[in-house]
Amino acid sequence: MHSYEEKLARVYHGIILDLELEKIDPNAFNRKQNEAYVVQNSEYSLSKDEVIDYIAKKFGESLQQAQKIFDDLLNRGFLVTLYDKFVTKNTSIKFKDVIGYRTLHMDLLVRSAHIRTYYYYPEYVMSPRFFIYKFNVPSREDRIIIPRRDSSIADERNLYFALLKFFNGNERVVKIFIRILRQYFLSLGTKGLDKFQAYSLAKLIENSYKASVITAPTGSGKTEIFLIYALTEAIKTNILEGNDYKYVFVYPRKVLAVDQANRFIRILYATNYILMQEGYKKILSFGLRDGLTPRDSLEIKQKNIREFRGIKCPECGKPLIYRIQGKDARISCSNDSCRFNELNKFIIATKRAMGNTPPDFIVTNPWALETRFLDGSSDDINSKTLSRAKLIIVDETHEYTGISGGLIGALLSTIREHARTFNGIETKVILSSATMPGAKIFASKFLGVPEYQIIETDFESFRQKSGWIPLGERLMIVALFHMNPRYSWSTYAQLWAVMIAFLGFSYRIANKKFIPQAIIFINNIRELRKTFVGFQENISLGEPRDHIFGPSASPDSCTISSMDPYMYWHYIPEKKFHSEIIAKYKASGKLDDLKELAGKIYSKVEQEERLRVIESLKKPQEEKINVVFGTSSLELGVDYDNVSFILNIGIENPLILAQRLGRGGRSLRCLRTVLGIILTRNIPSEAFTLYDIDLYEKLNPCPDTSRLQPKPVATGNPQILKRALLTKTISTLAYHGKHTYSSRRAIKSKSQLKRFIKLILDNLK
Repeated sequence: MHSYEEKLARVYHGIILDLELEKIDPNAFNRKQNEAYVVQNSEYSLSKDEVIDYIAKKFGESLQQAQKIFDDLLNRGFLVTLYDKFVTKNTSIKFKDVIGYRTLHMDLLVRSAHIRTYYYYPEYVMSPRFFIYKFNVPSREDRIIIPRRDSSIADERNLYFALLKFFNGNERVVKIFIRILRQYFLSLGTKGLDKFQAYSLAKLIENSYKASVITAPTGSGKTEIFLIYALTEAIKTNILEGNDYKYVFVYPRKVLAVDQANRFIRILYATNYILMQEGYKKILSFGLRDGLTPRDSLEIKQKNIREFRGIKCPECGKPLIYRIQGKDARISCSNDSCRFNELNKFIIATKRAMGNTPPDFIVTNPWALETRFLDGSSDDINSKTLSRAKLIIVDETHEYTGISGGLIGALLSTIREHARTFNGIETKVILSSATMPGAKIFASKFLGVPEYQIIETDFESFRQKSGWIPLGERLMIVALFHMNPRYSWSTYAQLWAVMIAFLGFSYRIANKKFIPQAIIFINNIRELRKTFVGFQENISLGEPRDHIFGPSASPDSCTISSMDPYMYWHYIPEKKFHSEIIAKYKASGKLDDLKELAGKIYSKVEQEERLRVIESLKKPQEEKINVVFGTSSLELGVDYDNVSFILNIGIENPLILAQRLGRGGRSLRCLRTVLGIILTRNIPSEAFTLYDIDLYEKLNPCPDTSRLQPKPVATGNPQILKRALLTKTISTLAYHGKHTYSSRRAIKSKSQLKRFIKLILDNLK
């Protein structure tokens, strides 16, 4: 049964697909599935009666309920009203003659297709085309499965008996584990797992394997699968059997690692609290180890670091902070009276503390992983720590192709060999990705493991075989815009950002429940900075004045209809128009408020600013940012509930494009709808890519992976094999306590270098 919010999303998707699509492209219903639609008609509208009648007939609602749904969509801002003109008289503003309505996403689509510098100038986009993808995703109503012995639901029984067998028939431990799961899901606002999660978790628990691959669309809950599985292993081996194994989670981006750290802390807090209540003395510890991890309490003092990476307390939601305790630091809740502080020892805060007491759960990235594996220093995670890895999870594995895939694959193989040689541990590896064509073939090459020793769980395959239809529905509108060679993509991005900022500004002052947000992906940091500065300069020069008052720029009236794609004035509330728009333009000639609604995030941005931007994406009502200029830092795995619009500069690898576009439309707050625009630069190769006959399938968020070729991974490259041998040798030296210059003291003289090379050669195998 669908919740009211799910119903709103389905109605919204229906209005777009059944009513608007044919108005924008009159040939829409005659086109083939893999053929792009074309933005042909940008001056269209829907009548109120037309929409209400559609809702009543299509969804079986009474006229009264259909009217309520229409009003809700309008009040939240998902339906926008189009007016013929507005007139001003003193401080009185009047929007005149309602023309009709549009959905917000399609309204933005047509306006994005017609961006230009001035009303009478040529448009920036040539031949604007778009695809639409609608697919089912798990919803909150799907996530109700919890292990039960006597349940009438097969998934619940199967998972219970899989756990019982895994814990050697110990029913008490199984019941404790179920308590932990209940507490964790309660903190997430759900009741349990969905069918795919339950199936995948049971499969991991029941089978003996060397590697596993989980492939599922963005937002489908992959993290819960491998996180809960890692917890089962840790409770069995570390808590019940008293071992000191490590569980390593590798993420390609710091932003993603920090976001996932929230979940790790949440589930480990529930685990340790319940274990403590049940009489267990040992706890499971956690460490976030990357380039931003402070060395010790002295560094925390010197840099005046207070908050712990923007992570919130799982108990009360207040920020977690560093508290200095002697030579080291603890992570505590900023709320002194919070129950979390009774258990705060389970988060290992600094590099030095991780060296003294290595955490059980280690969240890191490939570069930090390699550096620490090559180091024997006792004041940080080192080669000995990682040689006790019982399980390694590599998330977003599609990132590791070609040379980088070969390097990371070789590193993982060496870590597994160390664990086996020095500690007798058979390290399991789980690979996770939204899209991984030929998953088993790729995993076999990446890890050097035979295909028959790899377990694969694929969301689409499971859904088709089981007949399960998730209750959630998601809609992705993917626009393909080719720039007019006469104009710069940077200028387009600046003007598009102004439009989105103005939309966000308008919705904020109207106190809308939904505050739309957008991400602009620009790979090159220099170009990103230039475009961000250009955005601010455009506002200083008066943008979007002409889009509000028309080419005459007179605040007395506007006779250009808001149906015209050049105009934005219909977004602003009528009652706020004079005080928020006219008065400000008359006073200063510009709308400086829009500058504050944009942020930027990339590797060189200060941590404090990065945290502010991330927090703004997570809580737009509290932190006012509507458009973020970012590099690949934001493209993976993170949930931003209000992000509804994506602009990607340039044609990327389709898997990367799918990830970036997948950042939007992930929650019911935005009715699971995203408009993603791919803007080509004036490069011939990008123009040709736009006309790739397989582009529809390549951009498909739920592709038929059996039709796609596995991505190459250079594990057999001679140079990578040499590097792997060098890594193995240096890490062995580090394991035995030799100084390898991996951290702290670097090689400072030629004689030191000669001695180190001789040491390597003497131990090279």
